[in-house]
Amino acid sequence: MSKNIRNKKSNRRRTSRSAQPNRIRAIEEAIAKLIKQNMETSKQIQRTSEENNLAIQRLHKENELAIQRLREENNLAIQRFSEESKLAISKLSEENRKTSEELRLFKESVKRITDSWGRFVEGMVEPSVIKFLEAQGFKILEILPRAKFSKNGKNKEYDLIVVCNKNSVFMISAKTHASSKDVKELLLDMKEFSFFGQRYEGMKLYGIIAGMSYGKGADVFALRSGLYVMKASGEIMHVQTPKKVKFVSL
Repeated sequence: MSKNIRNKKSNRRRTSRSAQPNRIRAIEEAIAKLIKQNMETSKQIQRTSEENNLAIQRLHKENELAIQRLREENNLAIQRFSEESKLAISKLSEENRKTSEELRLFKESVKRITDSWGRFVEGMVEPSVIKFLEAQGFKILEILPRAKFSKNGKNKEYDLIVVCNKNSVFMISAKTHASSKDVKELLLDMKEFSFFGQRYEGMKLYGIIAGMSYGKGADVFALRSGLYVMKASGEIMHVQTPKKVKFVSL
């Protein structure tokens, strides 16, 4: 081997031995740098964690305050609703009391009207009917003012029923103002009376309509229908007899 070659190999070995410490330092520096970076990263993570915890705590407090406000608002709303309900109930109670009072007064008014009507029938119509029938030769056997009948759960009331001899029954409909409709209703009542007046079976039923006044043509319609017509004349009532008296066989 020549001297030049040996010198080159020797130089390379020296260079290699001198370069090793440099590589070690570079590695150590890189490791130190990584350690430093890791520490900074850890600190950043810790700061972020602390900030997150603070944010969570703030959010928790805000939620608690919001919940508290909602509770207070709900309590106020419930209180207002309760007070409004009490006022409404009180108002309804007062209205019900007034309605009850008005209903009581109405019932009393109806009762007075009914009593007055009863006195009209009993005080004016009934005596006039009895006087007329007796003048016609009838003997009065039974007088039923405001006669009430019931059968099979059905009820019916008539102003006046008068039972006489000669197998005769008279149905009287009393009106302050008699109309053609009232005449038709009396004719229908006579037709259906056999259902309620079964105890009068075999007798003849006659109709009398009594009115303080009459609608246009109502009295003529009643007479043509075979009904007796009673009209007020002073303190009594006089009777008009139809040309052909209508009766219903019971």
